[in-house]
Amino acid sequence: MSVLTSAEIQPHNGRLRLTWADGRVDELSPLWLLDNDPAFRHPRTNQRLRELRSLPTAPRLSSVALVDRGLALRWADDLPDTVYPVAWLDEHTPQTPRNGHRPWGAELQARLPAVAFDVLAFDHGQRQVLDDLHRLGWARVRGVPLESGQVLALARRFGFVRATNYGELFDVISKPEAEHLAYTGVELAVHTDNPYRDKVPGVQILHCLNCSRDGGGETVLVDGFAAVQALQARDPEAVRTLAELAVPFRYRDRDNDLRWTRPLVELGRDGRPVAVAFNDRSMAPLPFGAQDTERFYAAYRAFADIVHAPESEVRFLLEPGDAIIFDNQRVLHGRGAYDGRTGLRHLQGCYADRDAFDSRRRMLTGITTQGPAPYMPV
Repeated sequence: MSVLTSAEIQPHNGRLRLTWADGRVDELSPLWLLDNDPAFRHPRTNQRLRELRSLPTAPRLSSVALVDRGLALRWADDLPDTVYPVAWLDEHTPQTPRNGHRPWGAELQARLPAVAFDVLAFDHGQRQVLDDLHRLGWARVRGVPLESGQVLALARRFGFVRATNYGELFDVISKPEAEHLAYTGVELAVHTDNPYRDKVPGVQILHCLNCSRDGGGETVLVDGFAAVQALQARDPEAVRTLAELAVPFRYRDRDNDLRWTRPLVELGRDGRPVAVAFNDRSMAPLPFGAQDTERFYAAYRAFADIVHAPESEVRFLLEPGDAIIFDNQRVLHGRGAYDGRTGLRHLQGCYADRDAFDSRRRMLTGITTQGPAPYMPV
């Protein structure tokens, strides 16, 4: 937690100015402070006990004082005093969003994340997996039992399985008459899954039951957020184009015709990426006019050049018993080619929604010791 060093009411606009030991400065609206008064939250549910419309439209602060691990506010107009915990202000001040994401590229190859399956029986082991998923966008679990359906049990340790037209559980294995490229031995360029759905699955888990020994079929991962940030540094207009123009995606087979339209890049209010949808195999014909089409293609090519650059990726072979858990709206995944006639490669997979995984991580943060979870070597 950061240390609050000073708090003062600004005379020219009445806002509260907070200065932190790490150099951060926040400016808070009095109405925002009054709306979030902890005294008007239910003690168990933490839900608000009053409506915004019941508050004055322009509340005024009369004084502020630092107290024991808190900030005491006195209001004008006979409003009751408010005390905010400093830890709460550190977490919620709107001027300084902090997402905890760590961008990465090929340098991660030297230390790929890994957690032993056995430690998932303990809170600290589960937290390490979820911390890796949050920081890096992916985690790896080693030593998962080589049994069909273990991928579902793994997902349910952290959240809920998301059923799709592929079912709750799907097998990724070579087929002679495959209806999807994933079921062949050809190389799969990095991509995100299911951009053609209204609600994109936030998490994907793949569990290796068998793998090719012919030198192919390695897993390829790319940090989509790091790629967006790299493009922002080189060509910010290209990122604006990818965030502005919504692209149609489509998947069709004998039983399904799934369609949705979304931008390739979604940015948060701070300008940082919060979601990436990158799947050229599923992208439908663009509906834009000629000028926007050309603008999109130029931006797409610039982004794709970064995504497919060797310095953006990590590569490793999934061994039997390995499972990877990754954020499907951040991390692009692909696969090297292998001979589907002679090479053995059998993965089982499932999808899940990210909110339950995020919730579990927050709960475990309150259970285990403060700070990053200790590294647990396999």
